[in-house]
Amino acid sequence: MNPVTAYRFITGNQFAVVGASTDRSKYGNRVLRWYQSNNLPVVPKETTVESITAIASIDQLNDPMNTAISIITPPKVTLEVLKKAKELGIQKIWLQPGAEDKAVLDYARDAELDIIAGGPCILVLGPASTQMAPAISDCSRDDHDFLIGNRPEGLNVVATQGPPSAWKDQLSHLSLKQDVEEFGLAGKIWQAAYILQSYFSSDTQTEPKPSIPPEYFRNNNTSYSTPTKPYRILELGAGTGYVGIWLAKMLRKPCEVIITDLEQILPLIQDNVNAHYEPVMDGDSATVRVERLHWGNSKDTANIIRDGPIDLIVISDCVYFPELFNILTTTLVEICTSPETKIVIGYKCRSLEKESGFWQDYFGRYFEYEPVRKLEPEERVDNDEKEEGKTKVKQVVPGGLLGEEEQVYVFIGNRRPRGLIKAADDTFTTLMFCNMIDI
Repeated sequence: MNPVTAYRFITGNQFAVVGASTDRSKYGNRVLRWYQSNNLPVVPKETTVESITAIASIDQLNDPMNTAISIITPPKVTLEVLKKAKELGIQKIWLQPGAEDKAVLDYARDAELDIIAGGPCILVLGPASTQMAPAISDCSRDDHDFLIGNRPEGLNVVATQGPPSAWKDQLSHLSLKQDVEEFGLAGKIWQAAYILQSYFSSDTQTEPKPSIPPEYFRNNNTSYSTPTKPYRILELGAGTGYVGIWLAKMLRKPCEVIITDLEQILPLIQDNVNAHYEPVMDGDSATVRVERLHWGNSKDTANIIRDGPIDLIVISDCVYFPELFNILTTTLVEICTSPETKIVIGYKCRSLEKESGFWQDYFGRYFEYEPVRKLEPEERVDNDEKEEGKTKVKQVVPGGLLGEEEQVYVFIGNRRPRGLIKAADDTFTTLMFCNMIDI
């Protein structure tokens, strides 16, 4: 069993025990009491157990996506619980010994549930997990999530040398500082940053178009009036800060670009802002802020939106670890206080099996979204009755997906109307199959 997974489980926000018993000799009761003895907020799925008011089903949990559940039930019951957990978006699940069989494990695998199974009971591993993972247990939650998200086991990446060959002639890219040795995955510029640069560039024609109003661009030669309303852009999980810095260089006052990541990564972003973003002398430059935003931390989110709603959220290559899907989605839901907020996600497809869960079971439940397509030139022939001949008419029409030659894509989304939360969303899966992409 992966000790990091076990540690992450017991450091959750709240817990539920499915199969808790009033009999103190039973494992269901002993597991419940273990949570109590460690001051962990727990709800039994029974009647009243150990003076705790119980619920009848996990769909009655106040916040299922942020609840870790221990299951001590016969396998047939476990299977039904897992199906409900899948529907509710519960990610932290520990099957205690005897709760699983082949059918249960097969379902968990097919449903892409990241369960703990086939190992010691939480009564054994729970108290020992901090000793099993000292590199994690001895640090703060910030350090813990930094290790999970940026220093996976077997990390073997190097700094990027620029855009892929297919885009090199099209992009004037930034040569930002990269430092994989110190910052892990966050210390590298990834391909999705370049496709987002292409998407926001005035030289790229797409459908849908970028949502930033044209009057906010510095080099716009049309006769737009000077904007007075602030336009606020937030980059999540920015890493090197590539996309946020590039956007800031394009935009004018009163745009504000807020570039965020974990506390440990902010020095890298700030170094790159200092080196590559110099406001122009006319005082008409966009404002750039480098801020901490730990996904899943409501205080950090509140700090970001205290000055007003965010108009545009930009995410570059953050969909890769299933362990992070829940807290990323939670943060997006908290930030999108306005129905007008747009989300632009640059996504590199590496493992369709793992990553489709983000779109289907997390993001797609709360947000409507669509892919960005290139507009490509096309000539059509019109009959010209006056000239008694045919006229060639040039036009642009939606073509392939932007970035598909490198299996990098851009998605545009916005929050579904409140109350309209889907059980699951198949937009992403349908898109991938319809385009017959060989992943």
